[in-house]
Amino acid sequence: MSNIALGIGALSRATGIPVNTLRTWERRYGVPASARTEGGQRIYESAEVERIRFIARALEAGHRPARIMQATLTDLRTLVGEPSPEPALIRSSPDDPLLHAVLQLDGPALLDPLRDLLRTAPLIDVLNDHVVPLLHAIGTAWEQGRISPWHEHFASGILTGILTGIWQNCEGAGPLVIIAALPHEQHTLGIHMIAALAARRGWRVRFLGADTPLPDLEAAAWSLRPRALLLSISAAHGTPDTRWNLSALAGRLPPGVELIAGGAGAPRDLNGVRCIASLSGFDQWLEGNSEVQH
Repeated sequence: MSNIALGIGALSRATGIPVNTLRTWERRYGVPASARTEGGQRIYESAEVERIRFIARALEAGHRPARIMQATLTDLRTLVGEPSPEPALIRSSPDDPLLHAVLQLDGPALLDPLRDLLRTAPLIDVLNDHVVPLLHAIGTAWEQGRISPWHEHFASGILTGILTGIWQNCEGAGPLVIIAALPHEQHTLGIHMIAALAARRGWRVRFLGADTPLPDLEAAAWSLRPRALLLSISAAHGTPDTRWNLSALAGRLPPGVELIAGGAGAPRDLNGVRCIASLSGFDQWLEGNSEVQH
Protein backbone atom coordinates (compact mmCIF):
# COMPACT_ATOMS: atom_id res chain seq x y z
CA MET A 1 0.00 0.00 0.00
CA SER A 2 1.33 3.40 -0.95
CA ASN A 3 1.65 6.30 1.45
CA ILE A 4 0.18 9.76 1.10
CA ALA A 5 1.45 12.92 2.72
CA LEU A 6 -0.60 14.41 5.54
CA GLY A 7 -0.34 17.78 7.20
CA ILE A 8 -0.33 17.87 10.98
CA GLY A 9 -3.99 18.92 11.07
CA ALA A 10 -5.01 15.91 8.98
CA LEU A 11 -2.85 13.65 11.15
CA SER A 12 -4.56 15.05 14.25
CA ARG A 13 -8.04 14.44 12.82
CA ALA A 14 -7.14 10.89 11.75
CA THR A 15 -5.72 9.92 15.15
CA GLY A 16 -7.75 12.02 17.57
CA ILE A 17 -4.54 13.42 19.09
CA PRO A 18 -4.44 17.24 19.45
CA VAL A 19 -1.98 19.10 17.24
CA ASN A 20 -0.11 20.52 20.25
CA THR A 21 0.37 17.02 21.66
CA LEU A 22 1.72 15.74 18.34
CA ARG A 23 4.17 18.63 18.22
CA THR A 24 5.31 17.91 21.77
CA TRP A 25 5.85 14.22 20.97
CA GLU A 26 7.81 15.08 17.85
CA ARG A 27 9.99 17.56 19.71
CA ARG A 28 10.71 15.19 22.61
CA TYR A 29 10.74 11.78 20.97
CA GLY A 30 10.94 12.30 17.21
CA VAL A 31 7.47 10.76 16.84
CA PRO A 32 5.62 11.17 14.57
CA ALA A 33 8.42 11.27 12.00
CA SER A 34 8.05 14.13 9.55
CA ALA A 35 9.53 15.39 6.33
CA ARG A 36 9.49 18.92 4.95
CA THR A 37 7.92 20.36 1.83
CA GLU A 38 9.84 22.84 -0.31
CA GLY A 39 8.00 25.56 1.58
CA GLY A 40 9.18 24.20 4.93
CA GLN A 41 5.85 22.70 6.05
CA ARG A 42 5.97 19.44 7.99
CA ILE A 43 4.29 16.47 6.32
CA TYR A 44 3.72 12.95 7.62
CA GLU A 45 3.27 9.64 5.87
CA SER A 46 -0.15 8.06 6.28
CA ALA A 47 1.55 5.02 7.82
CA GLU A 48 2.13 7.16 10.92
CA VAL A 49 -1.62 7.25 11.61
CA GLU A 50 -1.91 3.66 12.79
CA ARG A 51 1.31 3.91 14.81
CA ILE A 52 0.12 7.05 16.61
CA ARG A 53 -3.22 5.45 17.40
CA PHE A 54 -1.52 2.49 19.04
CA ILE A 55 0.88 4.76 20.93
CA ALA A 56 -2.14 6.59 22.35
CA ARG A 57 -3.71 3.28 23.40
CA ALA A 58 -0.49 2.16 25.05
CA LEU A 59 -0.27 5.42 26.99
CA GLU A 60 -3.87 5.00 28.14
CA ALA A 61 -2.94 1.51 29.34
CA GLY A 62 -0.26 3.01 31.59
CA HIS A 63 2.92 2.38 29.59
CA ARG A 64 5.62 5.04 29.87
CA PRO A 65 6.36 7.23 26.83
CA ALA A 66 10.09 6.46 26.95
CA ARG A 67 9.29 2.77 26.47
CA ILE A 68 6.78 2.96 23.66
CA MET A 69 7.67 5.92 21.45
CA GLN A 70 10.31 3.98 19.52
CA ALA A 71 8.48 0.65 19.59
CA THR A 72 7.52 -1.05 16.34
CA LEU A 73 3.89 -1.31 15.33
CA THR A 74 3.99 -5.05 16.04
CA ASP A 75 5.34 -4.42 19.56
CA LEU A 76 2.71 -1.75 20.15
CA ARG A 77 -0.05 -4.14 19.12
CA THR A 78 1.33 -6.70 21.55
CA LEU A 79 1.42 -4.15 24.37
CA VAL A 80 -2.27 -3.31 23.95
CA GLY A 81 -3.26 -6.94 23.42
CA GLU A 82 -4.36 -6.68 19.80
CA PRO A 83 -3.12 -9.19 17.23
CA SER A 84 -1.86 -8.07 13.84
CA PRO A 85 -4.62 -8.01 11.23
CA GLU A 86 -4.91 -10.72 8.65
CA PRO A 87 -3.80 -9.56 5.18
CA ALA A 88 -7.22 -10.53 3.84
CA LEU A 89 -8.81 -7.65 5.74
CA ILE A 90 -7.30 -5.12 3.34
CA ARG A 91 -8.94 -6.35 0.18
CA SER A 92 -11.79 -5.09 -1.91
CA SER A 93 -14.04 -6.70 -4.46
CA PRO A 94 -12.68 -6.58 -8.03
CA ASP A 95 -16.05 -5.29 -9.25
CA ASP A 96 -15.81 -2.22 -6.99
CA PRO A 97 -12.90 -0.29 -8.56
CA LEU A 98 -13.54 2.99 -6.71
CA LEU A 99 -13.44 1.32 -3.30
CA HIS A 100 -10.39 -0.65 -4.41
CA ALA A 101 -8.71 2.66 -5.29
CA VAL A 102 -9.48 3.97 -1.80
CA LEU A 103 -8.08 0.86 -0.14
CA GLN A 104 -4.91 1.17 -2.19
CA LEU A 105 -4.69 4.95 -1.62
CA ASP A 106 -4.46 5.26 -5.40
CA GLY A 107 -5.41 8.83 -6.28
CA PRO A 108 -5.46 8.54 -10.09
CA ALA A 109 -7.51 5.33 -9.95
CA LEU A 110 -10.16 7.21 -7.94
CA LEU A 111 -9.90 10.60 -9.60
CA ASP A 112 -9.74 9.70 -13.30
CA PRO A 113 -12.95 7.61 -13.51
CA LEU A 114 -14.92 10.26 -11.63
CA ARG A 115 -13.66 12.97 -13.98
CA ASP A 116 -14.64 10.85 -16.97
CA LEU A 117 -18.12 10.35 -15.55
CA LEU A 118 -18.55 14.07 -14.93
CA ARG A 119 -17.78 14.77 -18.59
CA THR A 120 -20.50 12.44 -19.82
CA ALA A 121 -23.25 12.29 -17.18
CA PRO A 122 -25.31 14.80 -15.16
CA LEU A 123 -23.76 15.66 -11.82
CA ILE A 124 -26.74 14.38 -9.84
CA ASP A 125 -26.40 10.97 -11.53
CA VAL A 126 -22.69 10.79 -10.76
CA LEU A 127 -23.37 11.63 -7.11
CA ASN A 128 -26.29 9.23 -6.69
CA ASP A 129 -24.87 6.35 -8.71
CA HIS A 130 -21.19 6.52 -7.80
CA VAL A 131 -20.18 8.96 -5.04
CA VAL A 132 -22.89 8.18 -2.48
CA PRO A 133 -22.54 4.38 -2.94
CA LEU A 134 -18.77 4.77 -2.54
CA LEU A 135 -19.24 6.65 0.74
CA HIS A 136 -21.63 3.95 1.98
CA ALA A 137 -19.13 1.25 0.98
CA ILE A 138 -16.36 3.06 2.86
CA GLY A 139 -18.58 3.29 5.94
CA THR A 140 -19.40 -0.42 5.75
CA ALA A 141 -15.75 -1.36 5.27
CA TRP A 142 -14.81 0.73 8.29
CA GLU A 143 -17.46 -0.98 10.43
CA GLN A 144 -16.10 -4.36 9.30
CA GLY A 145 -12.55 -3.40 10.23
CA ARG A 146 -11.35 -3.55 6.64
CA ILE A 147 -10.10 0.03 6.48
CA SER A 148 -8.64 2.67 8.77
CA PRO A 149 -9.46 6.35 9.29
CA TRP A 150 -6.86 7.56 6.85
CA HIS A 151 -8.61 5.72 4.00
CA GLU A 152 -11.71 7.80 4.68
CA HIS A 153 -9.66 11.00 4.86
CA PHE A 154 -7.95 10.09 1.59
CA ALA A 155 -11.29 9.56 -0.20
CA SER A 156 -12.77 12.69 1.36
CA GLY A 157 -9.82 14.77 0.16
CA ILE A 158 -10.15 13.54 -3.43
CA LEU A 159 -13.93 14.02 -3.53
CA THR A 160 -13.75 17.44 -1.89
CA GLY A 161 -11.21 18.56 -4.47
CA ILE A 162 -13.45 17.47 -7.36
CA LEU A 163 -16.57 19.10 -5.93
CA THR A 164 -14.79 22.30 -4.95
CA GLY A 165 -13.51 22.64 -8.49
CA ILE A 166 -17.10 22.47 -9.75
CA TRP A 167 -18.67 25.09 -7.51
CA GLN A 168 -15.69 27.43 -7.65
CA ASN A 169 -15.67 27.46 -11.46
CA CYS A 170 -19.39 27.60 -12.28
CA GLU A 171 -20.43 31.07 -11.11
CA GLY A 172 -23.85 31.64 -12.62
CA ALA A 173 -26.21 34.60 -12.88
CA GLY A 174 -29.03 33.01 -10.90
CA PRO A 175 -30.16 33.53 -7.31
CA LEU A 176 -27.61 33.68 -4.53
CA VAL A 177 -27.38 30.87 -1.98
CA ILE A 178 -25.34 30.53 1.22
CA ILE A 179 -24.17 26.98 1.92
CA ALA A 180 -22.70 26.05 5.30
CA ALA A 181 -22.72 23.68 8.27
CA LEU A 182 -23.85 24.34 11.84
CA PRO A 183 -21.52 24.76 14.82
CA HIS A 184 -19.48 21.65 15.66
CA GLU A 185 -20.38 20.01 12.33
CA GLN A 186 -17.07 18.97 10.73
CA HIS A 187 -18.39 16.77 7.92
CA THR A 188 -18.18 18.80 4.74
CA LEU A 189 -18.79 16.43 1.84
CA GLY A 190 -22.53 17.03 2.06
CA ILE A 191 -22.24 20.78 1.69
CA HIS A 192 -19.68 20.41 -1.11
CA MET A 193 -22.13 18.18 -3.01
CA ILE A 194 -24.94 20.68 -2.50
CA ALA A 195 -22.69 23.56 -3.55
CA ALA A 196 -21.67 21.72 -6.72
CA LEU A 197 -25.31 20.99 -7.59
CA ALA A 198 -26.28 24.62 -6.99
CA ALA A 199 -23.43 25.92 -9.15
CA ARG A 200 -24.36 23.54 -11.98
CA ARG A 201 -27.92 24.90 -11.81
CA GLY A 202 -26.61 28.43 -12.28
CA TRP A 203 -26.87 29.63 -8.69
CA ARG A 204 -24.31 32.01 -7.21
CA VAL A 205 -22.74 30.04 -4.37
CA ARG A 206 -21.35 31.59 -1.20
CA PHE A 207 -19.70 28.75 0.70
CA LEU A 208 -19.05 29.30 4.41
CA GLY A 209 -17.84 25.77 5.21
CA ALA A 210 -17.92 23.64 8.34
CA ASP A 211 -18.52 24.61 11.97
CA THR A 212 -20.04 28.01 11.22
CA PRO A 213 -21.21 29.93 14.33
CA LEU A 214 -24.86 30.97 14.39
CA PRO A 215 -24.03 34.71 14.60
CA ASP A 216 -21.94 34.36 11.43
CA LEU A 217 -24.74 32.58 9.58
CA GLU A 218 -27.20 35.25 10.68
CA ALA A 219 -24.87 38.11 9.77
CA ALA A 220 -24.10 36.63 6.36
CA ALA A 221 -27.80 36.22 5.62
CA TRP A 222 -28.56 39.85 6.52
CA SER A 223 -25.56 41.12 4.58
CA LEU A 224 -26.01 39.08 1.40
CA ARG A 225 -29.82 38.61 1.44
CA PRO A 226 -29.65 35.25 -0.37
CA ARG A 227 -32.60 33.33 -1.76
CA ALA A 228 -31.82 30.55 0.70
CA LEU A 229 -29.48 29.32 3.39
CA LEU A 230 -28.72 25.63 2.81
CA LEU A 231 -27.31 23.51 5.64
CA SER A 232 -26.14 19.89 5.51
CA ILE A 233 -26.36 17.94 8.79
CA SER A 234 -24.65 14.58 9.16
CA ALA A 235 -26.07 11.69 11.17
CA ALA A 236 -23.39 12.28 13.81
CA HIS A 237 -24.76 15.78 14.50
CA GLY A 238 -28.51 15.17 14.44
CA THR A 239 -28.80 16.09 18.14
CA PRO A 240 -31.13 18.20 20.31
CA ASP A 241 -28.57 21.01 19.95
CA THR A 242 -29.07 20.81 16.19
CA ARG A 243 -32.81 21.32 16.58
CA TRP A 244 -32.24 24.27 18.91
CA ASN A 245 -29.71 25.85 16.55
CA LEU A 246 -32.00 25.50 13.54
CA SER A 247 -35.00 26.88 15.41
CA ALA A 248 -32.98 29.83 16.69
CA LEU A 249 -31.58 30.54 13.25
CA ALA A 250 -34.98 30.31 11.55
CA GLY A 251 -36.26 33.14 13.73
CA ARG A 252 -33.33 35.44 12.98
CA LEU A 253 -33.11 35.35 9.19
CA PRO A 254 -34.26 38.25 7.01
CA PRO A 255 -37.70 38.03 5.38
CA GLY A 256 -37.59 36.06 2.16
CA VAL A 257 -34.55 33.96 3.07
CA GLU A 258 -35.56 30.31 3.21
CA LEU A 259 -33.76 28.02 5.66
CA ILE A 260 -33.24 24.55 4.21
CA ALA A 261 -31.69 21.57 6.02
CA GLY A 262 -30.69 18.24 4.57
CA GLY A 263 -28.63 15.20 5.41
CA ALA A 264 -29.13 12.16 7.62
CA GLY A 265 -29.20 14.26 10.79
CA ALA A 266 -31.67 16.90 9.62
CA PRO A 267 -34.90 17.07 11.68
CA ARG A 268 -38.11 16.70 9.72
CA ASP A 269 -40.61 18.65 11.82
CA LEU A 270 -39.29 22.12 12.66
CA ASN A 271 -41.34 25.22 11.95
CA GLY A 272 -39.58 27.61 9.63
CA VAL A 273 -37.17 24.97 8.32
CA ARG A 274 -37.65 23.17 5.03
CA CYS A 275 -36.19 19.66 5.25
CA ILE A 276 -35.02 18.02 2.04
CA ALA A 277 -34.15 14.38 2.55
CA SER A 278 -32.06 13.55 -0.52
CA LEU A 279 -29.60 14.98 -2.99
CA SER A 280 -32.19 14.51 -5.72
CA GLY A 281 -34.61 16.53 -3.64
CA PHE A 282 -32.06 19.33 -3.32
CA ASP A 283 -31.37 19.22 -7.05
CA GLN A 284 -35.09 19.43 -7.86
CA TRP A 285 -35.56 22.35 -5.48
CA LEU A 286 -32.56 24.15 -6.97
CA GLU A 287 -33.85 23.60 -10.50
CA GLY A 288 -37.37 24.74 -9.61
CA ASN A 289 -36.14 27.94 -7.96
CA SER A 290 -33.21 28.81 -10.20
CA GLU A 291 -35.12 31.59 -11.96
CA VAL A 292 -36.29 33.28 -8.76
CA GLN A 293 -34.72 36.71 -8.51
CA HIS A 294 -34.10 38.14 -5.07
